[in-house]
Amino acid sequence: MRSCAARNAFLLDDRAAETLQNLHRAAHDLKGLGVTYGFPIVSVIADILCQAVLRAEDTGMAPPPELVNAHVDALRAVVNLNLRDPDSGPATELVHGLRSAVQKKLA
Repeated sequence: MRSCAARNAFLLDDRAAETLQNLHRAAHDLKGLGVTYGFPIVSVIADILCQAVLRAEDTGMAPPPELVNAHVDALRAVVNLNLRDPDSGPATELVHGLRSAVQKKLA
């Protein structure tokens, strides 16, 4: 999964512009591909990560590593658990939790 490689590079050097760009690109690609492959929840989670990266960049900072980890781990989990709908079941709470985390960490 490309998002894992982008996360790992980010964790090694979260200040490098290239790692932030790669992280954003991977999330943006997943945002488009999630719905295409029948996983709308992947698109939603990837969109939240895209917004978090952009928001952090606007403040001249990198997103906190724990925030990036939470999103990438959530992406892996929803695919492994075959969760697809972002608006029902445990996915609703997951999406809400990720949005709340972004609000708290990047406020």
